[in-house]
Amino acid sequence: MSRTVNVIFNNKIYTLEYFKAFEIAKKNFMDLIKIDDGKNLYKMIKYSKIMYYKSKVKNVRKSVTKEIKFSIKISRGDFNTKLKKINNILKKKNNVKVSVFLKGRQISKKQIVFKMFSKILNYFKNNNDNISHSEIKLNGRVYFFYLKNENK
Repeated sequence: MSRTVNVIFNNKIYTLEYFKAFEIAKKNFMDLIKIDDGKNLYKMIKYSKIMYYKSKVKNVRKSVTKEIKFSIKISRGDFNTKLKKINNILKKKNNVKVSVFLKGRQISKKQIVFKMFSKILNYFKNNNDNISHSEIKLNGRVYFFYLKNENK
């Protein structure tokens, strides 16, 4: 007694014996893949082709978030160097988290942090058109915001 199965091939459903369907798939260099248990439904496809496309999807690059930390007491040269570093990261289509950690009594100098952040944002508004930013947030003693390149 042979088992009959429903086989999808070229968008049509055929009812065949299992071994006959397996032989046809083998002759056409295809695989017989089970789709549904209850209906004994199989599909004749090239499994290697599916695996190839799945591997292509895995290789799609995801954007990475990198953090650049500033200090309240940063010198002008170091500040400009960090701005260039942020610019290079954004050119590589990554996101940047810009943060300032406040130590001790520096917590009372919030206005300096906001001036620093406004200088950073003005630099990117003047030099790059497609840079977006999140709102400035406070987490404990760390002020931060995110920069994102919209040229993706």
